[in-house]
Amino acid sequence: MNIALPVLDIPVRPRISPFTEEAHARGLEWAARTGLVRGECALRRVESARFAVLVGRMHPELGRDDLILAMQWYLWFFMFDDQFDDGEIGRRPDLLDSVFAPLLALIERADREHLTASARPAPITVALADLWVRTRRRARPGPRHRMAEHIERYFDAYRWETDNRTRRIVPDPLSYAKMRRWSVGLAPVIDLAEICADADLPESLLASDAYRAMWRSAVNTIAWTNDLFSLRKEHARGEVNNLVISLREHRGCGWDEAVGTVATLIEEQVDAFVAAERELPRAAAALGLAADQTARRCARDLADMMRGNLDWSLETARYRDVEPTASGETADYLEKILPAA
Repeated sequence: MNIALPVLDIPVRPRISPFTEEAHARGLEWAARTGLVRGECALRRVESARFAVLVGRMHPELGRDDLILAMQWYLWFFMFDDQFDDGEIGRRPDLLDSVFAPLLALIERADREHLTASARPAPITVALADLWVRTRRRARPGPRHRMAEHIERYFDAYRWETDNRTRRIVPDPLSYAKMRRWSVGLAPVIDLAEICADADLPESLLASDAYRAMWRSAVNTIAWTNDLFSLRKEHARGEVNNLVISLREHRGCGWDEAVGTVATLIEEQVDAFVAAERELPRAAAALGLAADQTARRCARDLADMMRGNLDWSLETARYRDVEPTASGETADYLEKILPAA
């Protein structure tokens, strides 16, 4: 596939955390300790992806310890995602309960006690237990409950995507866009940013039209940007869950037209974000909230995430270096980190 990606414009000043390199080192240490990354092939892939740059760009205002925690969460999500995108589990709906059940039980119980029930708990479970216990301990009730709910919705979206792959169904664009907001894994990350800020956004603000429009447009922008940059890799792997692939299939157009349409949709989402960002302080003031403090921080965090994701996508090797494997084959860099069926 030889398609030139369009130039995207997100009018936000690029920033990066001064703690990025330390987050990289500490993240890799943690991944090795929990067993998420063990072999040399897996380690080379993680290092070439430069996940710490993504975290540092998306969360430039986080303090040192918070950025390290965010880095570890991002590593967990990416390692989990690779198992589904590039491994057997993403085409085996019959195995999903064995993967999701212990993880959901962990989120519900919020402790490590259940790990003793297994002589050798899976690395993905060990890592999530460590992250969730540390994150839950410091979180206020609102973002803690939202993050737990959003992780569950993330798993549900993976069930949907797995079913699509298994049945070779290319979802229609509207259905895909709806589920992609959850499969991209950004909702728990937004909750994590709120937790790190020691905040608890009022339900009235979260339910406001302005906040919902801003949240939705930011998530769509990041998800669809990812679909553009990952297109070559996903097409080579026989993926069906991608907005470009969906538009090409259901509109009967060529690759260039589908790519151009996604770029236009991203531009529209960025414009929608800017409009909602302007409206949010007025919505917050109408609710009697501190507009300058609460609303502006929300908007700034989401804007940094959109711009940070774009800048990282332009420089990471994650989507540039595609392992030449046939559709359905397991990539060499995948390790056994999921619970056994």
